[in-house]
Amino acid sequence: MAKRTEQAAKTKARIAETAIQLYRESPDEFTLKKVSGQAGTSVQTVLRIFGSKAALIALARQAAAPAFVRKGLSEEAITDAVHELFDRHEEAGDEFQPSDADRARHLAWVEERLVPPVQEGAPPQASNRQTMLFGLLVATDRSTWRLLRRELGLYRRAAETVVAGLIAALTAG
Repeated sequence: MAKRTEQAAKTKARIAETAIQLYRESPDEFTLKKVSGQAGTSVQTVLRIFGSKAALIALARQAAAPAFVRKGLSEEAITDAVHELFDRHEEAGDEFQPSDADRARHLAWVEERLVPPVQEGAPPQASNRQTMLFGLLVATDRSTWRLLRRELGLYRRAAETVVAGLIAALTAG
């Protein structure tokens, strides 16, 4: 049994190393078939261990060098921002339809409150910063609030916890 566990750990490490290498070399041509072939295993094994191509890409991106070095937001900063956001959404109510100006204000709020600053000396790479910004916009959008509160029926505190978790994951350094 110990030998099987050790072998599984080695296979997982081999797949991860291969994925990181292939993603560094050519992220646009990254496939599970290439990863499994070079790691000496099957696509099915890769999926069983990592769950999905997206999960493997996330691992490879993180290990390959974060797009920009950033300071993660504190739990308190995230909690405060989400509470403020939910105050606005709750006050506006279900029928509120945001205008272009409302969306622009929301974008500015997200950039100001939730996008961590780039650390000094770190070269910013716009594509990953933009991806994080898009994720934060989705996490904080009225439609996310409506889904959690109205369609899924979560209490406000539970819905805030979900959104805070999304923000923490997106901004983790």
